[in-house]
Amino acid sequence: MDAILLDFEKAYGSHPNVTFVTQASNHDLDKYKPSIKISKDESSIEFYIDIHLLNPIDPSIDAALIVAKADTKISFNVNDELLLWGTIQELKLSIIDFQPYYKTATTIDVINAKLTLVTPLMEAYANSLLDNGWKLPLPRNITKYILRQRVEARDGYLLIDGDADFTK
Repeated sequence: MDAILLDFEKAYGSHPNVTFVTQASNHDLDKYKPSIKISKDESSIEFYIDIHLLNPIDPSIDAALIVAKADTKISFNVNDELLLWGTIQELKLSIIDFQPYYKTATTIDVINAKLTLVTPLMEAYANSLLDNGWKLPLPRNITKYILRQRVEARDGYLLIDGDADFTK
């Protein structure tokens, strides 16, 4: 907790287990609308995360709400099992809103400065999740005939194709 908020323990005391709840931002979808941009030069996914720091005395209410913006540069690929997977080449995280429910010296700038230290770890973790891929929705009796699968980023969409060989 001290790594994020400068003076949390002044308000709440020392607690061994402080709960963070992280979820896709949903409290202002007009303002924090996720987007996916796919182009042949560079694809990106931009989304917002709500981080609720629960009050250790009464976990039913927040001690603070942090809204973070994640901006990723990503490439896509498809493997022989027709799994679509991605690799994040760059992850930028920034805090865009901070609503503490107590008096604190912590600011958005302070949290952003500390966030730069953990961003590479979060990028590595996200890439490990993407390694599992997503099974493309194709009938099983067709997939065995598709060879040399390819994925190509075009302007606004992914083109996934392969060569068919029905002589198997």
